[in-house]
Amino acid sequence: MNFKINQDFFSFKTLITPKVIQFVYIIFVLVYTLLAILSLILTLINGEFITAILIIILYLPFQILIRLGLELIIVVFEIFDVLKENNRQLSEIKEVLSNKYLQK
Repeated sequence: MNFKINQDFFSFKTLITPKVIQFVYIIFVLVYTLLAILSLILTLINGEFITAILIIILYLPFQILIRLGLELIIVVFEIFDVLKENNRQLSEIKEVLSNKYLQK
């Protein structure tokens, strides 16, 4: 079975992009949160209260937009998986039907 996994991996039947996207999202959330906190602290130290308010207001919408963009990419891969499964099932049905008609 291990050979099958490697064979699927190298023939691009198994896709790693959804896993990479999940990893990138986690890294992005951590880095973006740390940068937002650092920016907030620095703007408050400098007395730029308007900028601090903007950082607070824009933090969540930007996180949501990034999440939605990455989810759209993952949806494309989910569609690919469903189409691949449908193709496999149709191939099996075609084979069964062709064997049935060949026996008559």
